[in-house]
Amino acid sequence: MSHHHITENVLEKKPRASSWIPCILCFLIGLAVFPLIQYFTPSATQKIYPLRESSLNKTNYKFVDPLLGLTIPDNFSSKQYVALQQSINSFVHDEVQKNNLETASVYFRDEKTAAGFSINSSEKYSPASLLKVPIMTVYYKLAEENPAILNQEIVYNENTDLNAQENILSPIQLQKGQKYSIGELIEHMIKYSDNNAATLLVQHLNNLSSYDYQGQFFKSLGINEIDIGKDFITINAYSLFFRILYNATYLDPRMSEKALALLSQTDFTKGLSGGIPNNITIAQKFGEFTAKTTDGSVIKRELHNCGLVYYPNHPYLICVMTKGKDFSSLENVISTISGKIFQYTEQMYGN
Repeated sequence: MSHHHITENVLEKKPRASSWIPCILCFLIGLAVFPLIQYFTPSATQKIYPLRESSLNKTNYKFVDPLLGLTIPDNFSSKQYVALQQSINSFVHDEVQKNNLETASVYFRDEKTAAGFSINSSEKYSPASLLKVPIMTVYYKLAEENPAILNQEIVYNENTDLNAQENILSPIQLQKGQKYSIGELIEHMIKYSDNNAATLLVQHLNNLSSYDYQGQFFKSLGINEIDIGKDFITINAYSLFFRILYNATYLDPRMSEKALALLSQTDFTKGLSGGIPNNITIAQKFGEFTAKTTDGSVIKRELHNCGLVYYPNHPYLICVMTKGKDFSSLENVISTISGKIFQYTEQMYGN
């Protein structure tokens, strides 16, 4: 399994963090429809109704459910999930009291009924490796018009191993001097959370002239400062990346299916996966971040895990973002929240 570990020197900024920014900007700018943000980040009293019944398992697609349209009624509250939300709130409060957790945010949405909730949705986090999902999405968007881009090859010859500071290294690493196709690098970036692969992809993307990098769309999200060494994204805003893949509202269904199928092969087995049975498919990504002082003392750690859990006939989106001092404690928090949601879903919809 692989943890993506970014150490941010609080007193001495490291320039490589900024290299991620253009790629994420190009994805958000490419999305280009600001009203979608209002749809996909509803208040707790709003619900998003699909204009037709879910067709998952009735098509040739396993991971996506293309969306035809949306309507948002006024004054909605997901009453069927009040008890679950209260249970998670109570658990988070207890973990904070025990010093296992500094803070946590939770986003949950039943993709069939559009019911759900978010907890502590205004808290901001550093997304870290979660940003690899939009990097992949940008390439798959380019591949819709030019499929050959995924076959282009890049030689890995970097002298600095950006995976060296990871908490747990994946046994599968890029080999220096070897050629990799763009498609293979995307697989390494997603399945093994490979920072070296991600950096090669961003560098290649920066050489393309297909996107405008000015950042207006990030600002339209209310994100004016973009720096992965800082906390700048909310859980509701990040959930959009998985929403548009599941509903195939940015990529076409074929490429959305490809993206989520790859996300279902990640080798991170803790976090969300720790709270659900092994026979349930989950398409997910995690991000790990550490802030330290110049003498190496840990100021804080962040661990996030977001994904689509394909519970039979009731797939749901879950995202948990956490801050604390100990990664194992944060993993346990995420697993417990994931387990609570799965068990609640079982009680409501299990046979």
